Amino acid sequence: PSLRLKMRFQSACLLLPLGVVLLFLSSADAPCFSGTREECKDVDFIPGHNLGGEGIDITTLARKDAYIFKMETTLNTNNTCTICKNMWMGRNEKLPLAIVDWRSIRKCKQSVTSKLYESSMSLASSSSNGVSNDWKVGLGFFPEPSTGVEVALSGSHSKVVEYAMGKAKKDKYSFSSQEVFCRYYRAGGNLACLCTVADPTGDESKDCLGVEASVTAVSVKVSSAYKQCNKVKKKKLSQQKFSDKFSEREVEVTGGDLLFGGRQSVRFKSWIQSLKTNPDIISYSLAPLHLLARSQLRKNNLKQAITDYIMERAIKHKCPRCPSGSFPSHREKCKCVCSANPYMTDSCCPKERGLGQLTVIIESAKNLWGDYPTQTDGYVKVLFQRIEQCTRDINENDNPIWNARFDFGVVNILRDNNLKVQVWDRDNGYDDDELGSFTIPVRATKKFKDVTKFLKNGRLHLKFSFTCAPNLTGPDCSHHS
Repeated sequence: PSLRLKMRFQSACLLLPLGVVLLFLSSADAPCFSGTREECKDVDFIPGHNLGGEGIDITTLARKDAYIFKMETTLNTNNTCTICKNMWMGRNEKLPLAIVDWRSIRKCKQSVTSKLYESSMSLASSSSNGVSNDWKVGLGFFPEPSTGVEVALSGSHSKVVEYAMGKAKKDKYSFSSQEVFCRYYRAGGNLACLCTVADPTGDESKDCLGVEASVTAVSVKVSSAYKQCNKVKKKKLSQQKFSDKFSEREVEVTGGDLLFGGRQSVRFKSWIQSLKTNPDIISYSLAPLHLLARSQLRKNNLKQAITDYIMERAIKHKCPRCPSGSFPSHREKCKCVCSANPYMTDSCCPKERGLGQLTVIIESAKNLWGDYPTQTDGYVKVLFQRIEQCTRDINENDNPIWNARFDFGVVNILRDNNLKVQVWDRDNGYDDDELGSFTIPVRATKKFKDVTKFLKNGRLHLKFSFTCAPNLTGPDCSHHS
């Protein structure tokens, strides 16, 4: 059966390329006219003229190189075609018969939009946000998300979603996307960038990644957000750029990573210009392929085959039970939330890797030799990072027993994991004698770890524990559980 398409193309940097089986789009009127057969032979097609006739796999959001319509046909029953003025190319160009509306846009205004997805499932579930209709209408039954279950159908096996799912199997990640929009014809290009943000301050990272993308794509430098991100870089990243810090990313564009990096801004601008001749579809309405079948039997079989295919590739995720100290979110499905504190976010994530609770117990010493002929007036200093703690003095005893417990609170061993211990003999304060010192590298422990260290004379017995903050694991508490 014949079917006319209204097409709406645009150039953009999106998280995902959008699409399913058929494409239907709307646009405003263009400066077009009817051309004779001879006039139609003498002009080229509009850029991307064949994009609207190509089928797309809903599960991968990728074009299939299989054409549903004859996009090379231009003449109607009157032996005329539609010819439109392409202001960007400075010439007249013809439309395929299947396209009834097309136009070029006078001004390309670039802007950057950043989004944060706190899980791979939230990313997968949002992959069809750019589709302007319900593509499932006319197909069979699909499971709907319910209490305790998340379901992702469209885009379930797209390049970006599979990248995010692979990351989620290794650690707990948030994902930030940067979108750059620029329309030439309501047609254009598709540049997708997804960054993994393995950092608890996801919103801050997302915002600053967007600012850095704006510097490249839009040449914006002087803004309050830009200045604020420079302060954050200086304070938290030692002046390292956010795009370097979060360098794990998936970019869906030929030619490399165009959103970040000095000279790459030139490449980005070159890519923007190339959209005038090589646009791509990124926003449209969709319909399943079986609607075009003439035979009812073929229509039913094709409908069932499409439904089964999508179901086989759907992502289903059973929401885990919230761990102790957290509770289900009332706003987002499958999300546990916590009461925020200086070390934990409301998403139950530690605000930094390497966080844990450090406790040290100075037990006793044997055979100290500080004073002569009297015995030792011993005490012990324990230093970790900028915190110093000290035992009480035990006078006239070469075998003191302190059993002094020091709680250092929540500390970060990725910054400095050296626990320093000093044993002293008290004299007058200014002339105390150091009997020995040593350093212990702090690592995560399942229980208290006993340590004995030999001094110049005698030995010291102590034990310590370092318990990773909730949802952190590994010897240095750098992995999310």
